[in-house]
Order: sequence, then C-alpha cells, then structure tokens
Amino acid sequence: MRKTRKSGLGSVSALVSICLFLWVFSHPLTAQEQGALGTWRLGLGLFFPLSNQAMESLKPEDLDLETLASVADEAGEGSYSATLPGLLAARLEPLPPLELNKSGKEESAELMTEFSVKNKDERFFDPRNDLEAIKGLEGFVTGFYAPKPEGLELLVLYYEKDRVLPRGSSRFALSISELEKFHETILPRLFSWITDKDLSVYDIHTGVFGTLGMERRSGTDSWYSLRASRIFLTGAGSHVFSLNATGYQDRDIEIDNLAPFLFKTIQAPLTRITGASPAQEFIESSKALEWKEEDSFGKARRRFSASLGRFLVSLPLSLLSAGNFLSVQEAYLRYAKPASAYYGGAAFAGISLALSLGFTVDTIVALVDLLRISR
Repeated sequence: MRKTRKSGLGSVSALVSICLFLWVFSHPLTAQEQGALGTWRLGLGLFFPLSNQAMESLKPEDLDLETLASVADEAGEGSYSATLPGLLAARLEPLPPLELNKSGKEESAELMTEFSVKNKDERFFDPRNDLEAIKGLEGFVTGFYAPKPEGLELLVLYYEKDRVLPRGSSRFALSISELEKFHETILPRLFSWITDKDLSVYDIHTGVFGTLGMERRSGTDSWYSLRASRIFLTGAGSHVFSLNATGYQDRDIEIDNLAPFLFKTIQAPLTRITGASPAQEFIESSKALEWKEEDSFGKARRRFSASLGRFLVSLPLSLLSAGNFLSVQEAYLRYAKPASAYYGGAAFAGISLALSLGFTVDTIVALVDLLRISR
C-alpha cells in the first residue's frame, strides 16, 4: 500500500514539475520567437542569351518562374551567363536593411539581408534546375541578354517570395566597354525594389584598415541607412556624414545632388594620426578581416595536427624496427638466429614502415587541405 501511494505521489510531483517548467519557459520563448526577425536572403541567377527578336517580344509582366524556366531552357547558356551575375556579386554587399513595422506601431525594426549562394561550389542559381530552391529564397535576380552591334541589350528581373510575377524589371543597353559598370546601373534599382524606396547608393573609400564609423551630422529628414562603408539615401537636399576610425583623424563628407537609382563611389581617404600605436593598428586591421572559412580552417588544422602527431609517433618505432631487423638479419646470416626470428623481424619492420608511410601521406594531404583553406 505504501509503495502504491509513494509511486502515485511521485508521478504527480513529476507532472507538476513538468507543468511548472513549461509555464516558466513558455513566456521567454514566445517573446524570443516574436522578437526574432530572421534573415532575408537574396540569390542571383544565371543570365540567358536570346535573339534580338525574342528579346523584343519578351514581356516581363508575363514571366512567372515556371515560364522563366521554360524560356531559359530553350535559350541555353552563353558566354555572359555567369559573367553578368558575377559582376553584380562582386559589388552586391552590403545589402540595405529592410524596415518592418511592429504590429502597426510607429516604431520599426530592421531585418538583416544577405547574399545567399547556391552551394559551396556554385554561387548562382539556375531556373532550369533549381526552381524549388529559388522559391525558398526571399528574393531572386536573373535576366536575359541579346547581342547588339554596339554591345548588349539586357533585361533584369527581380522576384520575391510568394509573388508569382516579377516584383521589378529593367531594360537597358550597355556597350562592351561599359559592362564593368553593370553594377552601377542595376544595383540602385535592385536595392530600390528590395526596400520599396527610390534609393541612391554611395560607396565610401577611405583606405582604412579596420572598423569605419559613420554617422549623419546634418541633412533632411529623408530615410538613410549606413552599412559598413556604404550609404543608402532617399530624397533630395544635402547631407553631411562624419567618418571616424581608430588611429585616424575624423573627416566630414557632403553628399548632395541626390537622384533616384544613382550609384557613386566617393574617395575620402582618412589621415593617419602621428604616433598611433602599431599594436592598436594591428588590432583594428584584424577586425576588418571577415573570414567565412574559420570553422573549416579549424577542422583542417586539427586534422593536420593529429596526422602530424601520428607520423611523429610512428617514426621512432619504424627506425627501431628497421634497426632490429638489420641486427636479426646479421645474426640469421651467421646462423645465430632461427628463420622464424628473421621473418618475424622482417614482418614487424615492414608493418611499421608501411604505417609510417601511410601517416606521411595522410599528413601531406592534411597539409595541402590546410593551405588551400587558408588562402
């Protein structure tokens, strides 16, 4: 009877404990889920060649993703299929943040945006084969091009998740010599489609190795955002931004003559402060290094260390076994040792040398892998 009662009380206590645990942690988890905004991912797709006639007849407003995949399948790939998205990818980041209103209130939150690659070996998505992966992205950019006597005619398409038809499109022509400025033409439009704002974009080149600080000192009440060394602006008027970095003198820059879809590079080198600490400069410059392969490097380094350790441990054993075999061989030749000792010593030496050779090869492979990742 006592055991039954004790068991029942234990079950009730366990149930009460579980309920209390869930009640205590349910509120923080709910708040965390409500506050977690996630990351907005943009993918770039290949561009596909079309004839001039096909390009003229192509209507962006009719190109849902399935139709896009069908047209791309018929077009196939061309010499600029990977070059055009590559030009965008080289200058794509940092992306502008997205503004989200919280429950209709005046306050807003910024959603982080990032460039999403297909996989570790391929950066760009192919609508012919990757349609399901593309539908999982929040944003997707692709396009078509047609050869012209003076260059290329381009049609750039921007898709958003849960929208059947393109969110934005742009047609324009560029000469071959102007292709290096392809990003200047399309990136402001792309960022404007993403944020639903008519943006102008400014890349600030300061020559600073380290963290660059920027803040607006004066300007109109128009929207702006600062990301790394890039400024996103809307509206008109004049704006003054202050640039600062550890070990450098502060500097103000003025931006005026704003216009939608404008992309400009501003050279604003900062002057180094005389007598700045070399150690501090090294610390600051190290902050500028963003290494996405740190985890892979750590694994490769640990593998190399383990391989090297096995090789170093096996090396003395191999030398001792080889020396023992030579002494046994000499004794065997003088009939001082039986054949079993001779063949046993030979087998032991052979196994030891084979292990050392295997560990040597494994160490070399691990070293090559470590050097490849460290580049």
